[in-house]
Amino acid sequence: MVAEPSRHGSLLAVLVERRATGVTPDEGPAQAVRPPTDLVVPEPHQLRAQLTALGATPIGPVELSALPGLLDDARPRPVVLLDSRTVASDHSLRMLVRDDRDDTTILPDTVDGGTPIGARLSSRVTARLTSLPAGVTIGDLVASIGRHPELTQRTLTPGLLVAAVPVDAAASVAITAAIAASQAAGGEGAIRLRQSTKRLDNPVAAHLIGPWSRYLGRWLVTRRVSPDAVTVASLLLALLASLIVCLGTRTGYVLGSIGILASFALDCTDGQMARYGVTYSSIGSWLDGFGDRVKEQMFLAGLAIGGVRAALPDGSGRHVAALWWLAAAAGAVTLVRHLVGFGYVAALGLPSAPPVPDGELSAGRRLRFDLRKIAMLPFGERTLLVCVLAVASGPRLAFWGLIVLGGASTLGMVAGRIRRTFAAPTIAAPKSGPTRVAAASVSLLADVGPLGSSVRRVLHRLAFRSVPGALLLGLLPVVAALAVAVAPVLGDDDPSVTPAAILLPVAAVWWIVLGAPLAVRPRGWVAWLIPAVTATVEAAVVLSATFVVRSEVSGPLLLGAATFVLLACVALHRYDREYALGLTGSDGVASRPGGFSTVLALGHDARLLVVAVLASVGLLVSADIPAAGVWVVAGLVALSVIAASVDEIRTAVRVRRARG
Repeated sequence: MVAEPSRHGSLLAVLVERRATGVTPDEGPAQAVRPPTDLVVPEPHQLRAQLTALGATPIGPVELSALPGLLDDARPRPVVLLDSRTVASDHSLRMLVRDDRDDTTILPDTVDGGTPIGARLSSRVTARLTSLPAGVTIGDLVASIGRHPELTQRTLTPGLLVAAVPVDAAASVAITAAIAASQAAGGEGAIRLRQSTKRLDNPVAAHLIGPWSRYLGRWLVTRRVSPDAVTVASLLLALLASLIVCLGTRTGYVLGSIGILASFALDCTDGQMARYGVTYSSIGSWLDGFGDRVKEQMFLAGLAIGGVRAALPDGSGRHVAALWWLAAAAGAVTLVRHLVGFGYVAALGLPSAPPVPDGELSAGRRLRFDLRKIAMLPFGERTLLVCVLAVASGPRLAFWGLIVLGGASTLGMVAGRIRRTFAAPTIAAPKSGPTRVAAASVSLLADVGPLGSSVRRVLHRLAFRSVPGALLLGLLPVVAALAVAVAPVLGDDDPSVTPAAILLPVAAVWWIVLGAPLAVRPRGWVAWLIPAVTATVEAAVVLSATFVVRSEVSGPLLLGAATFVLLACVALHRYDREYALGLTGSDGVASRPGGFSTVLALGHDARLLVVAVLASVGLLVSADIPAAGVWVVAGLVALSVIAASVDEIRTAVRVRRARG
């Protein structure tokens, strides 16, 4: 075994001596359980050698109740606990020692039904361990830690891992056979390669990318290339693809589509590299997720520019400029779709990823799984859809395809989550709402600014018994006002501007008074839908207001570009808030809404009011004001995204230090 450098310094590994259970006080102190002489158990130095090779410092075996006294020398380093008689493959121990994404990482017994036989504890956890009763086990300790909602836990999926504690001759034979079988299948390298690919990934990633990208990932790991470097390379390749489609030619669309799909392949590869080398990091997770959203917005912008360049010589400025509004609407639909999922997870306290069924799926179940995933239009499937439609007929069809299919996917997700909310009363009863911490997460995703919070404080007595009814009361007049304002523009290039100039600000104020305050303190079973509703209202007001003004301004292309940039920056701002929750954990939610970046972003309520007022001024006073104003608001939100991104990196570093 070759010693591997550890990113965690000298990690303390405590070998725990298992004690007999069921001992009464009259029976005296428990005695250590010794394995029978016929068991095939490795020499004590073997487990120590495995841990030392991974950069850990093994001590013991000791009783678990003596752990608090040992932690004084270990802090602030994390601690790994292992049953002293554990028989484990190198890769299972590697995953336990290096998986620092959560406060607690649990190693299950792959033979004895998943009983915890090992755990990695961050310094946040060890700081709480001041005393432990005699006879406590690793499973007891893990269960007690799980009762604290601010501490995150992750259980390593058994899969091909081999880790167990022999308790009898049959178990010893099974463990030995499992280790031999894994070695016969190609050893640790084959296990790591197989586990580098998610077993139930999205169809495009699982069937088109995964079968070959994992070999690329292994090759890059052996060349000491970091996953973060591959993520940055994926971003740069997406930027190049976006610049290529700006050409507005069929060749440009083909080459740009190849480039963005290659970028997606690298995006799959960086995760496989992290799983293969067990080199997870909070910064890498944030960069990977947030980078996907940046790439998507860049490619939509590139397609819009290419479509404008291709159509401008033969089409009118207003008709060509509509491409910008289509691109902005496509990005807004994608954002709302994400917020439906994000809000549901945040409000109900569910895991961020759905549970993975045990065992391999049959062909029929796998097909149904793939079809459901395709219907939800995840990132890879959306990218492939946009590329195919852009190459076939140009950007306009690509935008319409994303709007229509993305909208249908969003409605299906909403219907499914409403059904799950009522069908699972043990998770979220219809009359219950999110907990205090979950409500703070939902409010953060809803992006309510100082204006909405102030209105909530002033009108705190204006309370509705029915949250869905309050949402409808806030939404329906807004929809009606926007329809009346936009309808003349769709049928006449020179409509009467007075109704639109009055209705747009009225719609914005109505929502701020009746709708936005609901997002300050979300309650009720429908609370998870509030972030998606606020994003929908903001996008509808911004798109409608700027679309109405486009018939009056002399430069509709400039106004259309400003609209797209504003909604793209808003989308990135909201995505950043979601990924921030993954960095800070639930205990950091309360501190997240404040700060310089939030003030710059204004909040969705102030943004839609400002845009509505700008549109009215443009219709009644000067047609050149709206474009300049929208660019200013977009610039403020962009600065907010940059400031927040810097803050996320600092937070990731701080959380990583706290977790060891």
